[in-house]
Amino acid sequence: MATDKRAFTMRMQPKNFEKIKFISEHNKRSIAMQIEYLIEKCILEYEKENGEILNIPNNQNIKENKIDDTIEKEIEAYRLELEAERKVKTSSVSEDTKRKNA
Repeated sequence: MATDKRAFTMRMQPKNFEKIKFISEHNKRSIAMQIEYLIEKCILEYEKENGEILNIPNNQNIKENKIDDTIEKEIEAYRLELEAERKVKTSSVSEDTKRKNA
């Protein structure tokens, strides 16, 4: 099932994990859905007290962050480097074959 939800790693104290697991089972939710519910509840309470949080970028129109752009450029450069190495190896093998056949 495809989703547009952002994945991230979360660490918590074992005692808190067991408690949130208990609560999620009681509410017939997965742990992830229980945590998401609590986050949404917290956001609503915050906005009720402080006003709506504005200027949130649309996730579909932006990259995750500048690091992603840098990583993508590094991956592309590495891919091109590997491709160039393969061409050199292929041409070396071809020349060796020509010499042997000559």
